[in-house]
Amino acid sequence: MRAHRRHHRTTPRTSRLLGSLLLVAAACAITTGAAPAHKTAATPLDQVIPAPASVDPGGAPYRITRSTHIRVDDSREARRVGDYLAGILRPSTGYRLPVTSHGHGGIQLRLAKGSYGDEGYRLDSGRSGVTITARAAAGLFHGVQTLRQLLPAAVEKDSVQPGPWLVAGGTVEDTPRYGWRAAMLDVSR
Repeated sequence: MRAHRRHHRTTPRTSRLLGSLLLVAAACAITTGAAPAHKTAATPLDQVIPAPASVDPGGAPYRITRSTHIRVDDSREARRVGDYLAGILRPSTGYRLPVTSHGHGGIQLRLAKGSYGDEGYRLDSGRSGVTITARAAAGLFHGVQTLRQLLPAAVEKDSVQPGPWLVAGGTVEDTPRYGWRAAMLDVSR
């Protein structure tokens, strides 16, 4: 009986070794994809870089699905930005995402008067769709860049990826803080 007990006795060294082996096995499972974990939560609106001028989270997220359309105004500028967005989303979602100027809902790109400036925009997201409103095409383009950041990183892939494709509910408004965009590099250091 005594020999049997000695056989099951664990020492601190054995416990550390078993714990280390479990950590290595878990790390291998994660890096090899043995236990895939799909991100199902929408990226929070305040995770956009650079930080927008105003963020008001709230409401249900919008889900991009096979029936989603990209709706644009009857302008060439909005159509170009809509085609650009569709070109980014189609490979990773596997959805058709037709660009049209008819209907409501889905992803809407609108040119409208407002205090956005030439590069500013307003992004509204909710259960029924995402609307990006800007005064000029440059603002629509910047709104699309924000939308890209709000989607899972897999949206940038060139092959079909698993969803879901969620955009957090709420409102983002942004205008450039300065009349120019630049970066400065101090080469003397």
